[in-house]
Amino acid sequence: MNKSHLSERGFVLMAALMFLQMFSLLGVLLLMTAMLQLKSTHHVWKSEKNAWLSLHIQTEIESRILQALPACIVTAMPSENIARMKKSWWKQNGCSGEKAGARYYFVIEALGTDPCSVMTDKANHQPTPVGFYRLSLYVNFTQERDAKIILQSTIARTEYTQSVCTEKLHQVSGTRQMRRQLIAKGWQDD
Repeated sequence: MNKSHLSERGFVLMAALMFLQMFSLLGVLLLMTAMLQLKSTHHVWKSEKNAWLSLHIQTEIESRILQALPACIVTAMPSENIARMKKSWWKQNGCSGEKAGARYYFVIEALGTDPCSVMTDKANHQPTPVGFYRLSLYVNFTQERDAKIILQSTIARTEYTQSVCTEKLHQVSGTRQMRRQLIAKGWQDD
């Protein structure tokens, strides 16, 4: 065999090995990208699942509040203060419960009664004065370390008071007046 033919074979072999290595690295890169995408999708799915569970818990508590006010009433405070409260404050001042692997605490703030706001009482179809309450809900997901959500909603419920309206009456529809999310992130235990 001639020397030039051997060097051509060596060049072809080296080129083939280089292409094989490039394709292998490209394959590894694609697999790593796919794995990262799966992790990201799983994280989004967990966040959505936690948000839906929190909303479900909030709706259940709102229904209970419409029947009777729980004992965990605190003085009204700015939402920013509620968002900064540590877990120990929620344990000490709030009512608690557990649902689907989530431990939750909630407090209720009385926002006042508006004698000119009326809801139609379903029992006797008469307009009745309305009291407004703010529910703050702290949900801690025990399955996922450092995951919490704090939700708030304002609830209108009928109040049987002797307050007299001196202005024009206005209808309040429904029971939930507002819903918002204050926090959805990790936290450090105190």
